[in-house]
Amino acid sequence: MAETNSPRRPPKARVFVLYTGGTIGMVPKDGRPGNPLVPGSIEQIEQAVDRLLPSDLGIQCTVAGPLRDGPLDSSDVSAAHWKEIAHLVRDAYDQFDGFVILHGTDTMAYTSSVLSFMLENLGKPVVITGSQLPLSNPRTDARLNLVNSIYIAGYKATGLPRLSEVALCFGESLLRGCRARKDTTSDINGFDSPNFPPLGRLGEYISIDRRLLRRAPSARQRFAVFDDLLEDVALLDIFPTMTPELLRQMIAPEKKIPRVIIIRTFGAGNMQSERLHPGLIEVIREATARGKAIINVTQCRRGMVQQGLYEASAHLAEVGAISGADMTPEAALAKAFVVGGRTSGPGFAQQVLRDLVGEQSVTNHVVQFRQEAARHAASCRFQGDMPGTMDGDDLFEAVLVVSGVDTGGAPTRLRVFASAPGADPDTPESDGHFVAAKDLDGSSHRIAFPIKERFEQLFKAGGVLDLTLVNTNRAELAVRDVQLSVIERTVSL
Repeated sequence: MAETNSPRRPPKARVFVLYTGGTIGMVPKDGRPGNPLVPGSIEQIEQAVDRLLPSDLGIQCTVAGPLRDGPLDSSDVSAAHWKEIAHLVRDAYDQFDGFVILHGTDTMAYTSSVLSFMLENLGKPVVITGSQLPLSNPRTDARLNLVNSIYIAGYKATGLPRLSEVALCFGESLLRGCRARKDTTSDINGFDSPNFPPLGRLGEYISIDRRLLRRAPSARQRFAVFDDLLEDVALLDIFPTMTPELLRQMIAPEKKIPRVIIIRTFGAGNMQSERLHPGLIEVIREATARGKAIINVTQCRRGMVQQGLYEASAHLAEVGAISGADMTPEAALAKAFVVGGRTSGPGFAQQVLRDLVGEQSVTNHVVQFRQEAARHAASCRFQGDMPGTMDGDDLFEAVLVVSGVDTGGAPTRLRVFASAPGADPDTPESDGHFVAAKDLDGSSHRIAFPIKERFEQLFKAGGVLDLTLVNTNRAELAVRDVQLSVIERTVSL
């Protein structure tokens, strides 16, 4: 490691610059313009930093690197490299005010997402940057990206707001690390944050929106690195002509398969229906029954999974798929790596459904109901406990999913009442306890009731949720499962 740009007076800020490789450090072979590009030396990075920063800025940079495997093409990045980067930050954490990581662009969004989860209780800026053109190129974007990153990491000297998170600095934008995606292979503004605004704009001035920044950890929350990563994770796309046989081969339930499988589905988390494409959902059910976790994220660039809102996603909820809300695929993978290294089973699902480091805009509280004795054969009564971690101030959606409904085979109307254990087929929908209803044409239904407005009224009462489902054709009613997804917005956009 070497220090650069040491000011005459004691520095106002100390910044650790870690060179891992990537385009930013490439130079022409043998120093001759036009020759193939090869990784540059750490001395060349040091010289660039020293040359670019004003001597009176008050930032002292310490440049280190490359990693043990030498300067990396970022396509070669692995879990071992993420751990090495995290350990270097940990070992230098108390000596520096901020960190800059120079990285190749191809997998930069993966690294920024993984570090967002690995660096726990982060109270200092960790800024990841790179470039589309090398520092050695006369038209390079590398110089501005590097300087902007150092200015942001050296906030004590520049007067910029302090970041307590991993960020990606590129072109004209400062992005939350676990929200960023590579958007283009050639544009100077190479990254985007589809579902979350940029933390800052980098133009004539560096303008950072304090309202979007994560809160700094308290004095009791000690910085730590979580490096026990679950690498047994897979990502696959659902597509229109997919067959059960192909899906089975991809997740191979008869063999050892990844413990976590992230599926990218259509629209708001939808997949082919069981009616027209029998067998696909059964493959997912087989996987979850064997203890595999399925995380559902959308193929759409913007928007989020609202699992259970439509029939085409309600069956995924029934077989145990976990909603990935509006996470990017990179963030979903990163979350699976880190959370999967901590826990499994129900604890894994609960953590994935929560917004942990700003990676998603909502936290999904799932209420699983238990069946209670009903007063009428044509009704079923269920109770569930209100999520204790909710504050109810910013409800995004509430969806009640009722599965395995048997109404006797005849057409009917299924009604749902709250806190009305005596509700029966004669109880009208004008009753103040009425929640929702749906016409059914037979048995074995899976029904999704969006009940946001009614839930907001029910939530004020607190405590236990008491639901009574009524079969209006008076035949005996059977219901296998009742589940409520209460989706609370954690980020105000």
